[in-house]
Amino acid sequence: MIELIQRDIELVFSSPEWTSKGIEVVPDGFELLGEGIKFSVSYDAKSFYYGGYGVTGRMSLSIYVEAGRGQTRANEIAEGLNAVFQGKLLSPNGTQTGPSTLIWYGVDPDNHSLARAEYSLPFSKYA
Repeated sequence: MIELIQRDIELVFSSPEWTSKGIEVVPDGFELLGEGIKFSVSYDAKSFYYGGYGVTGRMSLSIYVEAGRGQTRANEIAEGLNAVFQGKLLSPNGTQTGPSTLIWYGVDPDNHSLARAEYSLPFSKYA
């Protein structure tokens, strides 16, 4: 089931609705040379529901923007993420997402030319 959730998320990032935004997205652990997003997915638990089972978790996205632009650009990217992820039933495997959270951290300590915000979103998938 975890593979299905991961696939749902990756398919959103490869969709024309997202790629038209021109924002690079890479898995956490990869390097970004400029503006972009690093993403990771964490899984909380497997639970039994109504005779089946489900998985819950959280998608975390580190949004990197040019330092000195303030929160405006990070907020714009978060709005784009909300348009494709927040409160959605993702295809083709039916991962359900919830409300997003955005936290502004400011200048990235590893690269002072970039600033960072953290966008996160809970999800659940039931069998």
